[in-house]
Amino acid sequence: MSGKIPKRKGVCAVVFRNRKGKTEFLLLYRVLHWKGWEFPKGGVDGKETALKALQRELMEETSISEFKSVKSLNARLEFYDRFRRRVFSGKAFLVEFFPDSKVSIAENKVKEHSSFRWVPKKKVLKTLTYKTWEKVFRKALKFL
Repeated sequence: MSGKIPKRKGVCAVVFRNRKGKTEFLLLYRVLHWKGWEFPKGGVDGKETALKALQRELMEETSISEFKSVKSLNARLEFYDRFRRRVFSGKAFLVEFFPDSKVSIAENKVKEHSSFRWVPKKKVLKTLTYKTWEKVFRKALKFL
């Protein structure tokens, strides 16, 4: 048996909106396998493109299907998923929701998250549970 750790291709999104003159970032509170705050993320299925996976994951996790803008960050979120015993390697995107987009996690088939919150920029890094998000978030800030 090989000692190589399997890798799962994925996507992750730093989601934001500009509302009433303020930039806010969407964080989801994860309850499946671990508890804590994160940005939306998920795996790429089959021959799905990263962009299609991003659209699907955002629909599944937030019930939002239309975005104001999507930008590739040319960065990756990578971490070892101890529950699935593989490395998650997610292509990172910056996604702008419309100011009045209605996020809902109630209709999620898989109950990964129990709540969500719009967080101001200065509180994002303090709120995120894992530091692995820091590089991706800082890269996203360069585009704002």
